[in-house]
Amino acid sequence: FIGGNYKFIASKDVTVSVEYKKYSYKVKLDPASVCGTTVLSVGGKEVSEIEDGEVLNISMESDEGYHITELLINGNDVGFKLYGDVLNNNTQSSFTYKGATGDGVHGDVSVLVRYEINRYTFNLEVLNDSVNFNGNGGAGDVFVDGVKASNHLGIAHGDDFYLDIYPS
Repeated sequence: FIGGNYKFIASKDVTVSVEYKKYSYKVKLDPASVCGTTVLSVGGKEVSEIEDGEVLNISMESDEGYHITELLINGNDVGFKLYGDVLNNNTQSSFTYKGATGDGVHGDVSVLVRYEINRYTFNLEVLNDSVNFNGNGGAGDVFVDGVKASNHLGIAHGDDFYLDIYPS
């Protein structure tokens, strides 16, 4: 930006050329956006700069076993809501950022997409159909990784776990 009042002294013919360009701003993906692929684009072209007034498209896709949990722009929650009640379903989405005032971008943009590992429900069902255990108050105990099992134990994607089963 160079502006102001310029003084000229006439001594010959002079041609003055003035060229106006839109401001451009940096667009960056926060390095903490891991466990997924995030593409920042304008008009279908991936960008690292954006011109004043343009809108930024953000495409997000989690790696296998992960899901999208949050989108922050310049450190602020932009009110981006994911679909469904089950977080593990949120593996792919897009968002159009129209700037803080809704009329396009007017400054540098930093994007953080949080991807988290999927957790799965472990349901334990103990059946006591054996005549050997009738009347003994239960069929026995089941432990997961050394802890007495119960329903809805969150198991992270890719984790090994072991069951120890002890009949009564």
